[in-house]
Amino acid sequence: MTLNDEMAAMVAREIQQEIDNEVMGTMLRKEGWLEVPFRFGYDYETRSALYEWLDENCQGKRYHFNASFYFELDQDASMFIL
Repeated sequence: MTLNDEMAAMVAREIQQEIDNEVMGTMLRKEGWLEVPFRFGYDYETRSALYEWLDENCQGKRYHFNASFYFELDQDASMFIL
């Protein structure tokens, strides 16, 4: 595989992931889930602490796609925002 082929495959995977995430986000919103935009700009330790907090404090299901978290329960989204 040439460098151009590898780059094309990488871009294709990224585009497919973006499409998948957008479709999934749309489906969750239609089902009544709350979307909370959130961009990671933190190091690994801070990110790990965030996921640990979510595990300890969220009662319902949640998903993270791209720059958004999706919460099944309103109170989980509210606590996350605060």
